[in-house]
Amino acid sequence: MLRIVCAVAVAMCMMVPRIGVLVVFIGVLGLLILRSWTDPESGRRIVAYFSRRNPIVLSVSAFLAWILIACLWASDPGQGLQKGLILALVMLTSIVLISEAQHLTGEAAHQLAQGVLIGFLVGGAYTAIETISHEELSRIILTHFPFLDRGMSKHVTLRDGVAIRMSGAHMTRVSFEFALFLCPALLAALATTRGSARVLSLAAIAAFGLIVLSSSRSQTAQLAVLLIFVTLPVAYYFRDFTRQVLAAVFVLVLVLIVPIALALFASGLHKSPDLFTSARARIIIWDYTAKRVLENPVLGVGTYSTRFIHAAHIKNEPTWAKDLLVRPETRDHPHCVYLQVWYELGLIGAFLFGWMGLAILRGIKSSATQVQPFLLTHFAMTAVLIGPTYGMWQSWFQFSIAAAAVALAVCAAAYLSRRAAPADLPAEAV
Repeated sequence: MLRIVCAVAVAMCMMVPRIGVLVVFIGVLGLLILRSWTDPESGRRIVAYFSRRNPIVLSVSAFLAWILIACLWASDPGQGLQKGLILALVMLTSIVLISEAQHLTGEAAHQLAQGVLIGFLVGGAYTAIETISHEELSRIILTHFPFLDRGMSKHVTLRDGVAIRMSGAHMTRVSFEFALFLCPALLAALATTRGSARVLSLAAIAAFGLIVLSSSRSQTAQLAVLLIFVTLPVAYYFRDFTRQVLAAVFVLVLVLIVPIALALFASGLHKSPDLFTSARARIIIWDYTAKRVLENPVLGVGTYSTRFIHAAHIKNEPTWAKDLLVRPETRDHPHCVYLQVWYELGLIGAFLFGWMGLAILRGIKSSATQVQPFLLTHFAMTAVLIGPTYGMWQSWFQFSIAAAAVALAVCAAAYLSRRAAPADLPAEAV
């Protein structure tokens, strides 16, 4: 049963991201509450975990606290508080689930990891088919079940009730999920298969990855998948070096993101015909946002204020210079979490965000050496994905990152459990 439930959950996250991850998160949260209520030992373990001076817990708590404080000067304090509490729920629940995953052993760990692998293979096949067929399956599904896409009118072209064209937004999200669950799937394949089953599983994962690399509409997902294929072998042989490089690059990007955004625009790349359209548009958006960061560099404009300030900007300045591809604006979010942190939470928020990232890398250092290459690679991939993609307050975006992190923790536990006692594994694993 664990295997089936986990497989369905992962497949839902990958195939219907905006709804699937929400359903999965609510279900997992309900199960966690139920377990804490019925299993006193589990509840005591969770309380003890948060009571320790764990660097990840401390950094996450500090970052979340600042988000709630920044609601005081937000454009809409009520909306900001709501978004901040949801993010707190997601992050703290993820920490609990990851800490609980470390106690998984034997059959339970194996079944959950096998479910991750099966779900990924189903979701990966869907991603590959949709990429090659230009979303033929999605058009058929949305024709009969339009409620599955909340942005139907925006992203789907209908003719006589039939979906005939997709904007690409859905496949961009699907490719994003593929990249997020790639490391957990690789680790799950190593943890739950042997012999020909392992070869076939890894070959299928590699084939799906190559299709995304060669044909996906999402350049960011392509970069993330490529990064995984490059970083994983490097991290396998040079763990400390990889961790140090990741820490340095993460800090440099976070510290320099504002001048980088200004320099990209100043260089004229937003007018380059060699650059794809969405990248040119991003450069204009990032430049405008970076200039707004300099107006409130320490405290920022407040939690979840971007969309409200953007709405006022559109109303007050309805026109813009037509020599630019798009309007200089932040939009509802600037398509860069690093910039959004600076813009809404200021220098203090950026510092706490950086502390959180470094605390995660420190936590990876203290984990079992056998799984560190996968954890480091997953960190690198996630750090890339949050750069030029979605906004930090999009719930499905938060849930997706959290779900993939928990899946990775589960697969790591299964991998370590197998290496510790391979003879105890179920017969189908060998």
